Amino acid sequence: MLGDGTAAETEIYRESLDARWASIASLDPKAVRPETAIVRYVTMEEHFGLVADCVNEQGFAADLGADGGIRFGEVPKAQGTALNVAVYVCQASYPLEDKYTLPPTEDQLRRLYEYQANDSVACLTALGYTVSPPPSLQEFLDTFNTQDAWSPFAEALATATEEESIEANAACPQQPDDWWG
Repeated sequence: MLGDGTAAETEIYRESLDARWASIASLDPKAVRPETAIVRYVTMEEHFGLVADCVNEQGFAADLGADGGIRFGEVPKAQGTALNVAVYVCQASYPLEDKYTLPPTEDQLRRLYEYQANDSVACLTALGYTVSPPPSLQEFLDTFNTQDAWSPFAEALATATEEESIEANAACPQQPDDWWG
């Protein structure tokens, strides 16, 4: 077992690492998968900053973008695999706490639906975006995590610029404050 996780949580972590490595190996089959160790589990708020700092320590330029994600400096094509491996090591070193990676419970999904159908739609509409009426709760539950899933953000921001999307997400968070518990 890794960290303080349960066997199921440890399996999710390992599957996540395997999927990340498979992506790297598909781009460069000669890449060598490094051994990794968890430094500590982190919150969503600190994850990207720690990964960016770690990537910098690995010798690549990385910082937080305006959207909170990681931006990388110019990387020569020959260094692409090395950067991908550095990111892999850093993500493996600072994995998200289990509550961010486990599938949401039905109660969480019901809370998300109520929040998005009411608060998010109202907030996006106030910003001038058009959002169609939400589906029924049952349809929302049935299609969550599928290509048919309803998201007022995907609909409203489909043609928005990156800057507009960042502003809308700052004004109208996609999950309620208590989503992660």
